[in-house]
Amino acid sequence: MTDKVNHGLQIAVLDRGWVFVGHVSTDAEWCYIDKAECVRIWGTTRGIGELAENGPLPNTKLDPSPTIHVSIKALLFLVKCNAEKWKRCSCECSCHKDQ
Repeated sequence: MTDKVNHGLQIAVLDRGWVFVGHVSTDAEWCYIDKAECVRIWGTTRGIGELAENGPLPNTKLDPSPTIHVSIKALLFLVKCNAEKWKRCSCECSCHKDQ
């Protein structure tokens, strides 16, 4: 078993169109997303970067999820989130306020 690398709060884009936001860590075989929320509707006008930088917007829809374990091969890319903006999230998700 290799050591986990902590990537912090990220939007994780996975194979087959799945998109999650949460605290991401990886090892050689797995991607782990703690405090995960499935991004059902981005609610942005400027795409995923806007969501990462500004946090959830009024039209963003996030669905709470248990911790996600996905094969590292299914992880397409990560987008670093502005943790301060996500702390101020006003949506009804479990969010990332207690970072």
